[in-house]
Amino acid sequence: MPDIDIEVKNSKEADNRTYKVSFRKFNSYFPKFKFTTLERGINMTINGIKKNLSKTEFNNEKFIRLSWLTKMINSSKVDKDLFL
Repeated sequence: MPDIDIEVKNSKEADNRTYKVSFRKFNSYFPKFKFTTLERGINMTINGIKKNLSKTEFNNEKFIRLSWLTKMINSSKVDKDLFL
């Protein structure tokens, strides 16, 4: 993907957990669902965002957690420890 930096950390601090999952229940609820490739899923997400959100909307504080939290603190809706 252009303009995206990916950093892979191979250090002691890296999270080395692994998980085994079963899709049996998911498949019973969504029998016609077909998984796609990661690249295709990323492209579908990007295209959906571009199609449905303007750049202004995308950069709105509603979609940027730190901006939203700052607004909540500044308006005294939460304190600096994020408590109500």
